[in-house]
Formats: sequence, C-alpha cells, structure tokens
Amino acid sequence: MGKIELFGISFSDMELSTAVEEIVHRVSLREKTYIVTPNVDHVLRFQKDKKFREIYTKAGLVLADGWPVVLASRLLGRALPGQVAGSDLFEKLCSAVQGSYSVYFLGGSSGTPEVLKEKFNRSYPRLRIAGVHSPSPQELNMSEGVTRIIEHINSSGADILFVGLGSPKQEYFIYDNWAKLNIKIGLGVGIALDYSAGVMPRAPLWLRKIGLEWLYRLIREPRRLFWRYFRGIVLFPLLCIKELFTSREDCL
Repeated sequence: MGKIELFGISFSDMELSTAVEEIVHRVSLREKTYIVTPNVDHVLRFQKDKKFREIYTKAGLVLADGWPVVLASRLLGRALPGQVAGSDLFEKLCSAVQGSYSVYFLGGSSGTPEVLKEKFNRSYPRLRIAGVHSPSPQELNMSEGVTRIIEHINSSGADILFVGLGSPKQEYFIYDNWAKLNIKIGLGVGIALDYSAGVMPRAPLWLRKIGLEWLYRLIREPRRLFWRYFRGIVLFPLLCIKELFTSREDCL
C-alpha cells in the first residue's frame, strides 16, 4: 500500500472503492486496526495536537476525507487519488460486509442509532447490526460510563465499530480505549450516522462533486461551524504555502 506525505501526515494512496476492499480484507484476516479520515480541521489539529499526531501515526489507514485536502495535494504536486468521505465510506462498508461481518453504531444525536438500525434493516437486510448506542456527554465524561459502553460493545461481538461523536472526541475515544475494545476495525464517521438515518440532510450530490459540501453544512449550522471553517479558510492556505516552500527546500 503506497503512502503520500503531506503536511506531516502519511496518507494512504487509495480511492473509496479500494479503501472499502482493503478494510474488508483486513477484517477477514482478523487484523485489528483503526482508521482516520482527515479533513482540513484534522490537518490543522495535527500540526499542534501531540496526542492527535500520535493517533494518526498509529492508524492503520489514513484516508483523505476533505475535498480541499485532495485539491491541495494536486496543487502541491503530490496528488491523492480522490476524496474518501467518511459518510460515503460508512455506507459502502455497511453494504460490503452484509452477510459476513457485524457492525456497531456508537454516537449520533439522541435516538439516531435506533432510527438508523431500523432503516438499515430495510436497506441492507443481510447486515448484522450487533448493537447501537447514543451516549450522553455525561456518560462519556465518566470512567464508569465509558466502561459500560466498552462492555456493551464487546458483549455484542461486533467486528466493526463506527463512532459518530464528532472530532476529535471520536478519535480520542477509539484511541484511548483501543486495548480494551474487542473489535477488528474502529472508524470515526462524524455526522455520517445522522446523514444515513435521515436525521440531518446531507448536501446535494452536485455540491459534493464540486467540493462545496462544507459550505452547505456551514449555512445549516453557522453557530456551531463558523469558527472551525473560518480557521480553515485562513490557516489552511498558509499551511499549504509552508508545505510548498518546505518541499522546494527538500529538493535543493
């Protein structure tokens, strides 16, 4: 599996379909690994958050979620093969493991996992949903609560754990509890659970294709997302310029 180095991150050189095949293959080998899907916010956090860098360094796959990240890679001459959006990866994986492996949905807004389970029972009738849970903030902030969550996941026998707690909470949860989790694949999927359940509308396909899904999300949730995207708009271009000059210096 090839790697593409950008912003200090070793990206996996694969597109969506290849990523799905690789993950299913790893489950079949009973290989335990977790996956991260960097967008602009992740890339910026990686630069300053030591623990986040450690999480990324030990990840089994690093798949480019954000379209701006893919575009930057092309402009910098180290092109990633394409965007692997967490929301797309989530549904493609659920479809691919039907009849073979079981999944667990952790996170989403209150009631979302239950709605999603009912919907997927119709959409993917051969998918084995081992368990679902939408934890409260209080539950996640208490060691006893986290212990109960882990016990429930382990007792379910799930092979793949999808965590939709938002970043960086979902990455921290997977990493901090990795040794205790009896799963094969751990994957943070952000808002994907809400999208797939129909609780939160996703951007139209044409907006996604031209890389403006982030704008649709900002319009829908300005109060929550403004500062995140503002930081990205200001800081990410500066990081790209730094990366460009660093690359030129390495070539001299």
